[in-house]
Amino acid sequence: MEYRILDRYPGTGNQSAGETVTPAFFIVGVGRSGTTLLQAMLNAHPRIGVSPEFHFVRRFLFTNTLRTVGDGMAQARFLQADRFIRRLNIPESQWQKWAQQVPEGDSRLYWFTTILSYVHSRTGKPIIGVKEPRAIEWLVPLSRLFPQSKILHIVRDPRDVLLSKLRAGWSRNRPPALHVAVHKYQLAMWHYAESHSLPMLTIHYENLIRESETVLRKVCRFLGVEYSPAMLTYYTSADTLIHKDEAEWKGNVTRPVLTNNAGKWRQELPKSYQYLMQTVLKEDFETLGVPLEPVALSKGQRVTWWMVAQAVRAGAWGLTRYQQWKCKRILHTADS
Repeated sequence: MEYRILDRYPGTGNQSAGETVTPAFFIVGVGRSGTTLLQAMLNAHPRIGVSPEFHFVRRFLFTNTLRTVGDGMAQARFLQADRFIRRLNIPESQWQKWAQQVPEGDSRLYWFTTILSYVHSRTGKPIIGVKEPRAIEWLVPLSRLFPQSKILHIVRDPRDVLLSKLRAGWSRNRPPALHVAVHKYQLAMWHYAESHSLPMLTIHYENLIRESETVLRKVCRFLGVEYSPAMLTYYTSADTLIHKDEAEWKGNVTRPVLTNNAGKWRQELPKSYQYLMQTVLKEDFETLGVPLEPVALSKGQRVTWWMVAQAVRAGAWGLTRYQQWKCKRILHTADS
């Protein structure tokens, strides 16, 4: 049943669900690539609001989770208690009201658009966007569901991404090989989305921090809005987008742009991890326009890490094929 959402809502948004909104754009990208900075800059625009991250797409929109919870009231209680949605501070009375309006059958899009409508109303701005980095894994069916929505995809030197993940509270305890595999997989899902000619703009983090105004003007043209200088002083209001639990690894967004926050991997990322990332993502470095650099390893280290890299590539390939199969099944179900 998780694949029937496009069958019920074939690219129309949820027109029968009461309070609804169509997001103007989605911000996606591999974690620690600069999605939070881009979110804060856009949110500082006088006409644009961006929702705090509540991870609905990857956890609920294309999964069967909500259908297993129960009726509308049970779903409302379930979502209200969710640790990410709870950060939105939606009052009890609002949940009670929404629970009474849940449509029969598939309610996933109802909940997404209804929650987003509430967030939108609080911004007081005419345009609303959604930041959900891991929606990069669902771009093709997501674009079918919201054909008017544009996609902002931000990329960063993968070696700096790995260094950042090894430091962030949410990711530092995970094996480096896992981070590399996920990076490869998520970039593969980006390429899969590109093959479907989606309305997508790819932004390089390094350009965003060094030539902020130039890049933001390009983003604004893509979104069809006038550029605003207020976007450059995003840090004066960025704290509204960050929950206290995230402050440790998102704190930089409350300060002016760190124009030198690139290339730190050269001094701070272990050589073995540099080699692993460059070996697994060799083709992606070329696609991203990021040059590979020599890595000094002993012959024994090189053999060991080459073998690790092959295992990581195989794992990423399996993840990619499985995720593409899920996306294709959603599309096939809608078209059949």
